[in-house]
Amino acid sequence: MRKLVTIIQIFMWKSFHCHSFQGFILMTFVIYQNTTCLSWKSYTIGFKSYLKLERSLSENSVEAYVHDLNMLEQFLIITKQSLSPGEIKVDHLREFLTWINEVGLSARSQARIISGLKGFFKYCLIENIVTDDPSQLLDSPRLGRKLP
Repeated sequence: MRKLVTIIQIFMWKSFHCHSFQGFILMTFVIYQNTTCLSWKSYTIGFKSYLKLERSLSENSVEAYVHDLNMLEQFLIITKQSLSPGEIKVDHLREFLTWINEVGLSARSQARIISGLKGFFKYCLIENIVTDDPSQLLDSPRLGRKLP
């Protein structure tokens, strides 16, 4: 177990890629003994800003994607895997998808979660948080057509 030493919050000036918007964002750094990593909260805040400002998604869509990302974080906590987004591999995501399938989520919910994860890792690539996208190899479940 790593010993938590301190938490530092820094406001950073940020230009967003697709819009001419500039502003401050809050970055949270968690300093552990012998290591430094960003907390999941800061990744979530950055992803939420990305969805709102660059993808122009509605508040409900943003909250759904953030909820799905929080589910991944909770899965990592439950399975005692202390990983940052840069350390997540496709096998971790497959374990997560197996878990949400065992929980009993519908195929439509699973497809939305996969879509959210792909969006998150796309954001991580843009922001240079990860070097490769582990969600690229994930397949969504086949969805039946809804009858009118």
